[in-house]
Amino acid sequence: AAVISAMLEVPREQFVPEARASLAYIDEDLCVQEAAGGRPARYLMEPMVFARLLQALELSPEAKVLDVGCATGYSSAVLGRIAGRVVALEADAG
Repeated sequence: AAVISAMLEVPREQFVPEARASLAYIDEDLCVQEAAGGRPARYLMEPMVFARLLQALELSPEAKVLDVGCATGYSSAVLGRIAGRVVALEADAG
């Protein structure tokens, strides 16, 4: 229930490029940054798989989470609704 509630509270369409906002809830990995300058493309994980991973973590409100490679911050925003503390790291400043 906590995972579903957290995912409902965070509007996924706000974490994808505007041109892809209509695809935000499709159950497939969603490209949020095209490959360029020798860097690979970046994706948001499909919602169903992401939800299953969160469920498997069995996070509590006291949990501390490190979200490495958080891209647009969607995963961090959802984790922040479940865990007590989230630290998000992203190498690409953009």
